[in-house]
Amino acid sequence: MITALIALAICGQELVIDDVVSSSSRVAGEGRVTLVQAAEWGGGGDEPLRSIARVQGRVLWEPSAALSLGVGGRVFGVLDAGPHTADGDAFFEPRVGLRWQGGQTEVALGYGDALRWSTLVDPLPLDLRLGPLPETAVEDRRRAIPFVSVRQGVGRLSIEGLWQPLAVQAAGVDVDGDARGLAGGAVGARAGWRGDGWGVAGAYLWRLATTQPVVRQHVIGLDANYTTGVVHWRAEVAWSSRHSDWLVGRNRRDRRDDGALEGLVSVGAAPTIFLDGELGVRARHVGEQVDALELFFRLELLMAFDGVLRLDAEGHIGLGYDDQQLAAALVVRASARAEVALGVDVFGGNGVDGGLGALYDATDQLWARVAIDF
Repeated sequence: MITALIALAICGQELVIDDVVSSSSRVAGEGRVTLVQAAEWGGGGDEPLRSIARVQGRVLWEPSAALSLGVGGRVFGVLDAGPHTADGDAFFEPRVGLRWQGGQTEVALGYGDALRWSTLVDPLPLDLRLGPLPETAVEDRRRAIPFVSVRQGVGRLSIEGLWQPLAVQAAGVDVDGDARGLAGGAVGARAGWRGDGWGVAGAYLWRLATTQPVVRQHVIGLDANYTTGVVHWRAEVAWSSRHSDWLVGRNRRDRRDDGALEGLVSVGAAPTIFLDGELGVRARHVGEQVDALELFFRLELLMAFDGVLRLDAEGHIGLGYDDQQLAAALVVRASARAEVALGVDVFGGNGVDGGLGALYDATDQLWARVAIDF
């Protein structure tokens, strides 16, 4: 079977106010055209061949140093894209953001990426509708959603508030496909303190999804980080009143209403401009037992001084349970505005024990990418 996928994305990312105060207005834009050819193997039959075209861009207008407006959107069109996506599906997500910043006060509203508080306390739901697309990391799967956020700084103290109304279709988020309705509605608050080279924060998030039955989830999290020289440490812990189904495996739905306690510890280092990496351990306790324990890593290695050649790698390996996700890519920077990459994504796991690795098992893929910035 030959699978073709055409994806168009015009993304409005986080709007950032320039530190330099200016009385004049500014209009800026940027974008990227990406072409990807991917081939799956290991499916035991016809091996799908995917063609992906993606265009992403951003237009930002700053009428003053304190105010900015970004307008964009993201469109994915799927044509016969394999077992994890439906034929003919098309997804469109507009991204509009208005942000005002005065002193240590910031107010933002719009439809897009709201806030990313920590790995374990993330207000945005993930989108699993497109299947194992090449180079589709967690950040690429975060859904755009209407939001209003407020942040107030008082010296080293920062206090944030967030409201997200129900506006994201839940279909495809649940691995068994039985979730219907709207998901992503949330109200939350976070307070953090920054020191010299360290920081601590606590957050509370209340989620609501109008699935059948209606799902309500409370999340309480703490995170801390410490940097000394070229080494960066971070630790997180979070308790959820109801765990996420896809993180636990497709055959464990009888325990989805149990609360979950999760934690992670990692150390990262960038000893030279050529190397940046992170290694950590993540654990999850559901009900009365340890449900998952995994090792995760990330590596970026520059193989030429000017960044012409780069190796990217990341992975999640289950410890004591069967689930693996591994990805690697060799990136060649052909010019200041163009790059070519060759990559491989490998998934594996047991449907009883695993998470995303088991969900996408037998869909390992090789891919080639050409990207041009403008």
